[in-house]
Amino acid sequence: MSEKQKMLSGEMYDPNDAELRELRNAARRKTAKFNNTTPDHDRERATIIQSLFGTTGRNIFIEPAFRCDYGANIHVGDNFLRQL
Repeated sequence: MSEKQKMLSGEMYDPNDAELRELRNAARRKTAKFNNTTPDHDRERATIIQSLFGTTGRNIFIEPAFRCDYGANIHVGDNFLRQL
């Protein structure tokens, strides 16, 4: 069983596993890009979030600053709003 599979099943896992490290780094790159956008870049923000999250509904709005470890385990529905 991989460290990722262990993590997802709630078992003890090694967070320094190469696969998990790369997944975290990819999420950090995406959140850094998202957090560096300006308010007039709504479409770019939505595209980044859609590539980061597992699933998204329509009309989602997330305000920077946003952080997460992996992103793929986040699922939001329609008309989702996250503000500071």
